[in-house]
Amino acid sequence: KGFLLNMTHTPTSSNCATDLETALGLCSGLGTKYCIVDTDHWCSKGIDEVGTSIVIETYEDIYFKASSGDSFPIPPQDPGGDSTHYTVSAIATDGVGNKATTTITFSVIDDREPPRFTHCPMSQTLILPNDSSIHSMPGAFAPPTTESDCTVNMWELGGKDETTNLTEGVHLFDYVAEDEHGNQASCKFQITILDKNDLVWKDCPQVSNVNLTEPTDALLGRYAIVQWTEPTIYRRGKKLNSSQVTIHYPDLKPGMAFPLGKTQVIYTATDLRAHMPTPNNCEFEVEVVDLEDPTFVGWGDVHRCQSGESGVPEYEQCGGYKIEVTKNITNFRHNVNYTVSTVDFDCCGATMSCQEYGGTGLYKMCRQ
Repeated sequence: KGFLLNMTHTPTSSNCATDLETALGLCSGLGTKYCIVDTDHWCSKGIDEVGTSIVIETYEDIYFKASSGDSFPIPPQDPGGDSTHYTVSAIATDGVGNKATTTITFSVIDDREPPRFTHCPMSQTLILPNDSSIHSMPGAFAPPTTESDCTVNMWELGGKDETTNLTEGVHLFDYVAEDEHGNQASCKFQITILDKNDLVWKDCPQVSNVNLTEPTDALLGRYAIVQWTEPTIYRRGKKLNSSQVTIHYPDLKPGMAFPLGKTQVIYTATDLRAHMPTPNNCEFEVEVVDLEDPTFVGWGDVHRCQSGESGVPEYEQCGGYKIEVTKNITNFRHNVNYTVSTVDFDCCGATMSCQEYGGTGLYKMCRQ
């Protein structure tokens, strides 16, 4: 009242899936980027030749032990593709220990899509208004927009937006859109702000149409020490620094002793903004005039170099800077060329010394 089980027979498998493709979908909700393989994708049961039901115990692929419904990772993807292929062995064991193995192959395809920017602003150049009180302006671009099958957050890496006031220069905007599963897209552009307002000299005598005129100094004779405030460059009412503009200073400086006649002084500047032309110069004349006719009243008490003494006499220049000019042959009042040189002489006489004169340190004379 029984039957003999042929223990040499091995089980066989039926209803096994082969070359199965399982896709994640546009927004799977799987933050781990794994694919769930449904139980229907495995062998449904094992049957031996005598009709005994066999339970499938384990499934193994090349990475790990697997069971129906496990998550299979997408990476590493096949070279040059967007899917990962798996081969899983299903092992069936009957009640007496006979085993059979069948193979299931399937691929996991990553067809999820990151967020998409439907509008990313173009790079553009804006020019500041002529109003000298305005030093910045907003980019005023249409904000980027996105679309996605998932919930998306968007931000600009520097915290800027279309309302941010921008000063002169180039400003990079870098927007990032990220969905709830970490998929990202980027939108990059730049806004360039130009300031084409002209540079303005401040404290240049030319601006007020007043040239510097000084009478000769009683002690200097044909020279006069001339002072002025050195000019600076402004734009929009703000003084510019050396990183924005370069002022080229002449050899002639305030505090020097200028000779009789008119000597032209020229300041030039270079605007370091590549899009701007060279600004106008600051030019003016320094005129030293002799305001009275000479009157001989006799010899003054002036020390002159005696025989055997070396150096320069009293009231002659012994130190500082000396301006020498070439006169215009048709108008003696105009100095057409000049040179500036340093002076360093001894004073003759034991009671004489080279002393600063004029309060600038740029002119020294021999005095007792």
